[in-house]
Amino acid sequence: MKKAAIAYLVLLVISSLAIGWIQPASLSSTEMDLVLTEPTWSAPFGYDSLGRNVFLRTLAGTKTSLGIGFLSATLAFAFALVVGSLAAEMGGRKDQTVMRAVEILQSVPSLVFSAVMILTLKAWLPTASTALILILALSLTQWMNLAKLTRNLLHQEKPQAYVEAARAIGASKARVLVRHLLPNIMPILLVLWGLQIPSSLLAEGVFTFLGFGLQPPETSWGLLIQEGWRMLGTNPHLMLGPSLVLTLTVLAINMLLRGSDRV
Repeated sequence: MKKAAIAYLVLLVISSLAIGWIQPASLSSTEMDLVLTEPTWSAPFGYDSLGRNVFLRTLAGTKTSLGIGFLSATLAFAFALVVGSLAAEMGGRKDQTVMRAVEILQSVPSLVFSAVMILTLKAWLPTASTALILILALSLTQWMNLAKLTRNLLHQEKPQAYVEAARAIGASKARVLVRHLLPNIMPILLVLWGLQIPSSLLAEGVFTFLGFGLQPPETSWGLLIQEGWRMLGTNPHLMLGPSLVLTLTVLAINMLLRGSDRV
């Protein structure tokens, strides 16, 4: 199954890159005689209300959706690494204070927290693109679990013999952390970083669907699902096609990484 997941993800990425190069005009061209046409072999997801090929638009939206998912997960990973490492190194009361603050943030419903962050960032950064706002908002609301795990793993590793040996030869706290502790826990953290990408993909779809995310003429899976939902009663394929691609992508990434998850 992992080979199938890899093949699907590689084909999806290659297709999304190729479509903008081979048929860039077809992504925005409208064919009024094809408005709301049923799915065909050349258009498996049919045509939308402007006569645009939904399948090609879905492939084009792959770059945006995967880009937001990858970048937001990476920023959240970096933030969690810093907070978790600092908490573990400070120890004592400071460590407990940081963890209690993280738990307070976690107690806020993620949907509400993310929506507030999106609105706040839009007010603070009025000239920023919506994609950047989404990336920042998602990264600022998805780092807490990973930060707690980083801190816990570091506390587990600090009593180990290799850490004591490094300290005995005069290594500083920073050197022990960077050269010894983090490399030993990084495989677990990287798996969890990868598993964060599907969550970010789903979050982008949800917030765009709710109207907080991307807007036309931009294209993403969430935006295509939002557009298709308006015609769900008469043309369900307009929504089901992009939804299927999003679902398969999330499943493929999870399938690829779950076997390596040792947490």
